[in-house]
Amino acid sequence: MIDVGTTFEDALVETCVDPDVSRPRVRPLHEELPSDWRVEFPRTLREKNPIGTRFRCNLRVCQKHNKDGSVLGQPYLRADKSSIVRIEDYTPERAIHAILNSSSISERSYSYIDLGELTGTDLESIRQSALKVSSESHVTESATNRYSRSDRVKAYVRFRANGICECCDEIAPFISRNGEPYLEVHHINDLSKGGEDSIFNTAAICPNCHSEITHGVDGSLLNESLRSRINKKESNADRTSINPLTRAERAKADWL
Repeated sequence: MIDVGTTFEDALVETCVDPDVSRPRVRPLHEELPSDWRVEFPRTLREKNPIGTRFRCNLRVCQKHNKDGSVLGQPYLRADKSSIVRIEDYTPERAIHAILNSSSISERSYSYIDLGELTGTDLESIRQSALKVSSESHVTESATNRYSRSDRVKAYVRFRANGICECCDEIAPFISRNGEPYLEVHHINDLSKGGEDSIFNTAAICPNCHSEITHGVDGSLLNESLRSRINKKESNADRTSINPLTRAERAKADWL
């Protein structure tokens, strides 16, 4: 029996799909906590991160009551917002994102898309979702300045690239551990200098191009060339013709 008010510090949690509701949820992975207990967690973090994303945070056991004081439902957990830290070195096996249905009046109806098996039409849905994400770049208080980035924008530009560097048109140099072609997400105007975290300011490029833009003597020229490429891509009205490779096709591809 876990008493209401008990706090679990630095507890492990992850985003998940609840079979009873369409919106993404968070569940505890702490060995002392029931896995079916609901975690009250910031909506923005539940929506913009893929299913299976893990965080550490402080959790407090809470309980709702009826007006007569009787217990209402099972206990639930409330995450201390100031303690939430995303585990950056953990990547979910599949890149499944929750996409808010545009027809949802209550803004509680979601569909789920596996980015590993997208069609061109699905990709346009991801694009529209990424467009709705406002620029959320901000400095957070920590030992060093960190800038938040939208996972929806990153997911879209990686699949817009379709395994090809958006700067030099070369095939991604290798397959990453999650089975995807390895390309690095680059902000043309750096977030730290006021650049937006948007699909128009973001590109998926190979490590060589990324390094040259950052450190090369002609890096600024290459960056401007990349800007023109991305503007041209996004001005193309027929984006549904983009057909990302399936996982099976990627596995067969001759990645050099």
